[in-house]
Amino acid sequence: MPRIAIVEDDQATNDRLRTLIESSIEADVAQALDREQAEQLLGSSRWDLVVMDIDLGQGPKNRYAGLALLAQLGRSGCPTIVVSGMPEENLQHVALSLHAYEFIAKPINDLDFIHKVEHALAWDASDAGKDLFGTHGWPEGLQPDPARKNQLLWKGRPLRLTLTE
Repeated sequence: MPRIAIVEDDQATNDRLRTLIESSIEADVAQALDREQAEQLLGSSRWDLVVMDIDLGQGPKNRYAGLALLAQLGRSGCPTIVVSGMPEENLQHVALSLHAYEFIAKPINDLDFIHKVEHALAWDASDAGKDLFGTHGWPEGLQPDPARKNQLLWKGRPLRLTLTE
């Protein structure tokens, strides 16, 4: 059974996402409502999927707290779906460059959300989700990063690409 963590500071939205997941997928779902709870939850065990908001509460430290958590999760290889209603134009690009699996703008379409959750879980369980670099023939200077799942090094330095790129 997949383990899914939801990190969303709005209780109603958090509960709605949980209900959508549990009504469509047999999964163990845990919830966090702020940055501190999220850090404890995400550090407590391995997750098959994380659904996360960017803005995790009041105050400047929490405005983009989800991006800091996303950067940590990106290094672990855990697929993360970012849901956000923040108006910044480049937020989707930033989230994807931090290795979010997907970005969903609020308001959330229920069917779209469930399809993306199912796809992320299927991808993580597939051979593609385990190792994108099973083939050879890399250009000189490009190689898989042995320390980070599905990441590349260019001439020994980390290469920041989205999953699609």
